[in-house]
Amino acid sequence: MRLSWSSAFTLIEMLVGVAVMALIMTLLFQVFSGTTDIWKNTTSKVGSFQSARAAFESISRNLSQSTLQVYLGYADSSGAPVPLFNPSFKLPAGMGRNQIPTQYLRGSELHFVAGPTSDVFGDAGVSGLTATGQCVFFQAPLGFVYDELYKPYEGLVTCGGYYLELIDTKDLQPSFISSQRGYRSCLVEVLQPAENNAIYDSTNALNANAPVADSNYDLQWLRSAMSSKKSRHVVAENIILLVFLPKLAPIDEKARNNGNADGTFLAPSYAYDSRSWESGYSGDGKVAPYTRNQLPPLVEVVMVALDERSAGRLAEKYGAQAPLSALGMASAFRDPAALHGPSGDLAALETRLQSENLTYRVFRSDVQIEGAKWSDD
Repeated sequence: MRLSWSSAFTLIEMLVGVAVMALIMTLLFQVFSGTTDIWKNTTSKVGSFQSARAAFESISRNLSQSTLQVYLGYADSSGAPVPLFNPSFKLPAGMGRNQIPTQYLRGSELHFVAGPTSDVFGDAGVSGLTATGQCVFFQAPLGFVYDELYKPYEGLVTCGGYYLELIDTKDLQPSFISSQRGYRSCLVEVLQPAENNAIYDSTNALNANAPVADSNYDLQWLRSAMSSKKSRHVVAENIILLVFLPKLAPIDEKARNNGNADGTFLAPSYAYDSRSWESGYSGDGKVAPYTRNQLPPLVEVVMVALDERSAGRLAEKYGAQAPLSALGMASAFRDPAALHGPSGDLAALETRLQSENLTYRVFRSDVQIEGAKWSDD
């Protein structure tokens, strides 16, 4: 059998074949590389936002259980609470006739406060923390205890709270890890064990012989909760915005706020204090009669999280600056009416993040406070 040269490949055909094969391999490599990058980015996003999502769910769950355990108490003509006694028999020591009970008013030994963290911590005397944004602190039957003796008693009332703190990541990792990631804006959860809850110690400050000075009465319990590092836990990193907006249901707010349902009625500057009627807390003075020992029916919670890569780039570029300050939005999120909308603070923040090519996720929910029984009376 004789082979013909015409059945073999020529040099040109071999070169064309090699070129085609090289092109196919290049395309396959690009597809594989692109798929790998997508997988890495997706994995990074899922990992980064998974803790943020879990933390957001924890906020919603615990905040919804806030309670004040409100009752009808006695008050004098000025509205100051007084104990029940028989004025025709004998007045308690230090009490004048003008302090006898003349009316019923909502009473509570518990407390709910939300607002700019710098204001709340300043009023509570909490210092030494680089706290940013807004916070919320409340009492809830979470049953959180350290002492084994109290564990059988479910539903014990404890102090809970959430705020943002700028933390050097070297303080969050074991000492044997040498890598430095810089500063991160972290979501901190405060859970004080029920056996250490100082809310009733604060209430005792109304008595002349109490160990707590009257000037520290308002937020003594919060300062007590913040005084122990064991009560503070970082539950998510790279949280650059945390907003708490106490508000009425839209239909109720429209009826009381000139047809507006923008959240400005109960918390015109994001501040809400169930004891502002008593303490002189400046945040919500104009609505103090309404908020007296009352929980807000709803709290809108907004949280913005970055993935780790974006947070790393932000920290590398701006150092230890608070994220909103670094992004030129330090003066934003002061007016609830400007929170939403095409030109609102939240939209402006998203535009700024996009301009920096940062990957982010916005979490938002209206948390219904189950124990709120709102009344204008």
